Amino acid sequence: MIKYILQGEPALKYQKRKGKGLVYDHDYQLFLNTVADLKEQHNGRELYQGPLQLIIIFYFPIPVKYRKRIPLLRHSWFSNKPEIDLCIKFVLQACHKVLYQNESHITALNVEKLYHEIPRTEIMINELDIHM
Repeated sequence: MIKYILQGEPALKYQKRKGKGLVYDHDYQLFLNTVADLKEQHNGRELYQGPLQLIIIFYFPIPVKYRKRIPLLRHSWFSNKPEIDLCIKFVLQACHKVLYQNESHITALNVEKLYHEIPRTEIMINELDIHM
């Protein structure tokens, strides 16, 4: 299993209303920086193939008002906004054609949102056997 770490508060695709429909958008420069960071960490290795398991852990900053309780909140569940699906979509799009050829290779996905004093996103990729 290989781990990739994106420093800073987890990024997300945010929803922007346009007319009657819903359009997804994100900060394009942040997206390009994330892709560049992943490419650098991947270090020119071949793209992952076959069935893949992705484990993604989003570490969100502990609010200032709770800083006195850091030991209690560290690794506690983060149950506030943003919604987990928006965080996942940003990561999957950034990894596309950087770590794996196609999102269809992802057959297992484990995701968590936690508090931590060092905000970051950790992505772990595990190549699975074709036969369980």
